[in-house]
Order: sequence, then structure tokens, then C-alpha cells
Amino acid sequence: QRKRALVILLTHALDEHHLRSLGRYAPSLTSPHLLLLVFLSDVALAELASRVPGSEVEAFQVAAAAEMLNAQRRRVRELRDAGALVLDASPAEISSVLVNEYLELKAGHLL
Repeated sequence: QRKRALVILLTHALDEHHLRSLGRYAPSLTSPHLLLLVFLSDVALAELASRVPGSEVEAFQVAAAAEMLNAQRRRVRELRDAGALVLDASPAEISSVLVNEYLELKAGHLL
């Protein structure tokens, strides 16, 4: 494809290793194209992280979920700071978020 295109990589951020590999390989997809990384939020993990634990085991589970979410947010912020176009959305809102982002990119003459 010679003409500049919007490449959308839709993924579920599993762990920090997965996010690091995206950051490492994403630049090779961008020239001359525009890469948009779209992360689907893990709704169940977010619900677990916001739960009030009722036992010690649940407290460890809630803490682990919160730490995983924080690590994902940190890495997404690092990708944004490095200049990547990044969206983070729940599966229920992904359609509207993607359409709005596309319209903003077109309005900004980035495509």
C-alpha cells in the first residue's frame, strides 16, 4: 500500500511482556502509515480490582488484579509518551470510540 493508511491493531493487553513487545514492533508498522493501538479493557479484572475483599485470599486476589491494571496503565502511558496513538476501551464501547477517533484523525488531516 503506497498511500498512507490507518493501521488499527486491536488487542487485549495481557501482561507487561505483551505490552513491551508491542512497543518494540509498533514502529516498524508506522512508516508511512498511521498506527492506532487499541486495547480492550479487561472488565472482569477491573471488577475484581475494585472489589472489597472478604478474606485474606480475596485480598491477595484484589491486590494482584490492581497491580496488573496499574502495570498495564503505566505501559500504555509510556506508549503514548513515545508518540503512539493509543486507545483503551471496554468491549461494549469499542465501536463508538473507534469511529470517533477515526473522525478526529480525518479532521486533523493525519490521513
